[in-house]
Amino acid sequence: MKRTLNVSARLSGRTGGRGQTQRYCLHSKKRTKRNNEGDILMNILKKSLLVLAGAATLAIAGTANAAALKCVYEGPTSLTTPDRSNTIGCDFTVVVKIGCDGAPDYSFEIVSAGAVPGDASCSALFTGGLPWTGNLFGAGGISPGPGTINTANQIPFSVVDAAFSIDGGGVVSGVSSGVTTPYACDTATVQIPTSVTVADPTGGSPGNFGPVPGQTNYAIFTTTSPLDLVSCAVVQ
Repeated sequence: MKRTLNVSARLSGRTGGRGQTQRYCLHSKKRTKRNNEGDILMNILKKSLLVLAGAATLAIAGTANAAALKCVYEGPTSLTTPDRSNTIGCDFTVVVKIGCDGAPDYSFEIVSAGAVPGDASCSALFTGGLPWTGNLFGAGGISPGPGTINTANQIPFSVVDAAFSIDGGGVVSGVSSGVTTPYACDTATVQIPTSVTVADPTGGSPGNFGPVPGQTNYAIFTTTSPLDLVSCAVVQ
């Protein structure tokens, strides 16, 4: 489906200091103006973006000799762009890696995020800046429930579309977990949420997914029904 987004913060055009405009041609090796910062940004983008439609081949970034739980969640989500020009529905899959040695508050990483295999609704979106991070209380629940997930550990934006418009970045707030179930992990027992929901506690002003570079409003990211736990297993 073709979409026209009116997002002012584009990777193809950035405003520099003293009112100057620095523009880059994304479809050619030749740039109209060289800028080291722009080169670095584009290199990070190229290395970090994961095509959402490629979730069937999600890769887990394991930590050598450290036991962890790899858990997969799936469910329908909604993303509204910062300029409010478009809302995108997406059947979403996230792969979460939860450390076993951090009791009672377990840190977790979202090591991959993408579309449920076979769903084309969000195939034009890309995620980057992985892993995203958060904390999980030993009794279950996302800290500090409703909690947050930081997607800006590596770069200030984490979701872009096919036109390289920035659709999301920063911190996702309003994240809550459902009931939990115990999983043995190394010498610990970790309480894993059987479902996760995301709501916008701001009511759309400014939104719950930001800040987004170059935008006044944040994006809005929510689940239309919970992300359900599909599988969970110990990995090294």
